[in-house]
Amino acid sequence: MGTAAISKLARENPLKIEHFKDAIKVNLEALRRDKFFLAFLGGSGISLSWLLLSQYRTLKREGYFKEMAASLKSPTKKSRKKGKKRRPGLTPLFWKRMRRIIQICVPRLNSNEAALLLVQFGLLVLRTLLTVRLNRVNTLFLTQAISRASYRHWARWIINMIGWTIMGTFNNAALRYVETLCGLRFRHRLTSHLHKLYMRNDGYYRLSAGAPSMKSKSDSKNIKGEAVRMIDHVDQRIAEDVKVFCDKLAHLYGHSFKPILEFSMIITATLSDLGPWRPFMLFLMLGALQNTLRLITPNISAMIASEQSAEGSFRYAHSRLRQHAEAVAFLKGRKAEERILNESFSRLYRLRCWHAIKTIVKSLADNVFKFQGIVIGGIFIHIPFLRRKDMSPADRIAAFRACEVLMLKSGAAFTEMLLLTKNLQTIAGYSGRIGELLEALGDKNGDVNCDDDDDDDDDEGTSSRSSTISADKKEGKPLIQIEFKGLEVGAPEPEGKFRTLVKDLNLKVAEGTNVLITGPNGCGKTSLFRVLAGLWKPVKGSVKKPSNSFIMWLPQDPYLVTGTLRDQVTYPDFHGMGPIVDSEIDQRVSQALNLAGLKKVVARNKDGINHVAEWRNELSGGERQRVAFARLFFHKPTFAVIDEATAAVSALGEVELYEQLNKVNCTVFSIAHRVSVRKFHQLELEFVGDGSGGYNFYKLGDKGDSRIRLEGYTK
Repeated sequence: MGTAAISKLARENPLKIEHFKDAIKVNLEALRRDKFFLAFLGGSGISLSWLLLSQYRTLKREGYFKEMAASLKSPTKKSRKKGKKRRPGLTPLFWKRMRRIIQICVPRLNSNEAALLLVQFGLLVLRTLLTVRLNRVNTLFLTQAISRASYRHWARWIINMIGWTIMGTFNNAALRYVETLCGLRFRHRLTSHLHKLYMRNDGYYRLSAGAPSMKSKSDSKNIKGEAVRMIDHVDQRIAEDVKVFCDKLAHLYGHSFKPILEFSMIITATLSDLGPWRPFMLFLMLGALQNTLRLITPNISAMIASEQSAEGSFRYAHSRLRQHAEAVAFLKGRKAEERILNESFSRLYRLRCWHAIKTIVKSLADNVFKFQGIVIGGIFIHIPFLRRKDMSPADRIAAFRACEVLMLKSGAAFTEMLLLTKNLQTIAGYSGRIGELLEALGDKNGDVNCDDDDDDDDDEGTSSRSSTISADKKEGKPLIQIEFKGLEVGAPEPEGKFRTLVKDLNLKVAEGTNVLITGPNGCGKTSLFRVLAGLWKPVKGSVKKPSNSFIMWLPQDPYLVTGTLRDQVTYPDFHGMGPIVDSEIDQRVSQALNLAGLKKVVARNKDGINHVAEWRNELSGGERQRVAFARLFFHKPTFAVIDEATAAVSALGEVELYEQLNKVNCTVFSIAHRVSVRKFHQLELEFVGDGSGGYNFYKLGDKGDSRIRLEGYTK
């Protein structure tokens, strides 16, 4: 058909309304004839409607919507207004947190992570070039081969296809590998940084459920002293949220540059066929459609954050049962714990079910956008080729197929670009939880690598930041001592108030002076030690002490690390699992175990101090406390702060341990209830425990059988 015939045919057959009426009639008639398809279409619609309705009724019957409504009533009107504004999740706070997290994941331009991103960018450009050339050249060759029945063009197509396929296969495999490696490197950087912050300044203690000192008169404080709100499930955030976030961040990087590159290159390649205004109008309409559909889609970032919180609660319920398994078994609490676990999972299950219903709206919006993009694209791409008058049918079909395939690719790329906001909303749920953790741990933008190795937890948390060694002299040497000056200690209570435990305490504990602390339960004995350790801040007054290398704390329930028996003794100088070469350390470990009365523990294991076990289950309560004393004998600190660390040891064994402490010249600052240990102390500090913060001092006799009240020290 020549050019004149084509022009005449176009003039005689313009696009009319009757064409659309005929198209609707033909399609409806074809649908009416396909009974099999109609049966499945109707059955699928009815079954899906029944499933959604039954799921909704189940959630309503179980009271999920009442719980959700009750949780929404708690915020103030101002906070609800702020929450509505932050609905999409892409707030300035999100970008601030993302910028900080990316700084941690890619700390420098010359880092390994930056090099990986550069390699990935090069591979993305190569894949885009492969996509453009593969689709244009292959479609052109294949269409020409079929329309002309030409083996020459078909041979060109198959050779071209094999070559591009080989290159594309290797490129896609390389991209997948680099993306996986980026996710792992990001996770390594971010996890290491969080671990550093988490362990610095006792952050793990301050964020734990058992650290009420976090609540001060104003609000919770992070380790930098800044007000923050308490966060839940720290382990879930570090172990799971960081993993998912880093994988999604690596995926987002590749799938953000890829569509932008493909869109730009493909549009440039099709300008000669379509002109500039048609692609512009096409993508303008697609953008308007996307913004309209976005108004009805749910808040993905909020859904993800709430799901991760519920997952953390469910995991915590199981870890709590595992931690207290023996106590539950003794109390026959199987049914009660089963109910707790089931209720925790039911909350998670109901939340996920409701989110599944809400996700249907998102899927509908995504699919409407996807298929409408094809329809709108057809209008702008097909019509120009219907109006081409200067081409033969074979050339027109070849050019049309090449352009169509490229425009479909560019449409998919443009769709991915528009969906970047949804991908960012998905990642916002995780970045928000990680950002909260960073803020609670006192992370600062300038502290990218957190590589400070200073042992700054020596005195953190006391009102006197400087560790001191007194200028007093004893036989020509500085006298090491602990001093409380005007100290007031309070137990945190709701609304930022404190219950006074001890008030206006003035005391110097010099090297060689053993002090016994007594008083009723809950009077503040352990709380005084928490202030001394820097775990709590005093309400008033100051604490001066030597650095932590001079002091060792022995709690009632000693901490046993994973590793060998040697590691239990040398902790916190952890040597890892298995034997070590240093015979001098082994000799000191064996001597410390003998002094603590643990010869039998060494003898009953064929590997001796190299034996690896779950020591909390391996040892009895008394043996665990003796291990703590062996640790003390190994490190030989100047001061030993003992908080009922002999409660599980027999009375005779307790006396033997205190005698060994005197032999190694260790000054004791201890809490104990047995009268027999008084003879190992020179001074007794008795807390009144009546809420007034009062206390009494007593001088103890050499044998502990007498005590003299020191009126000058009484408060």
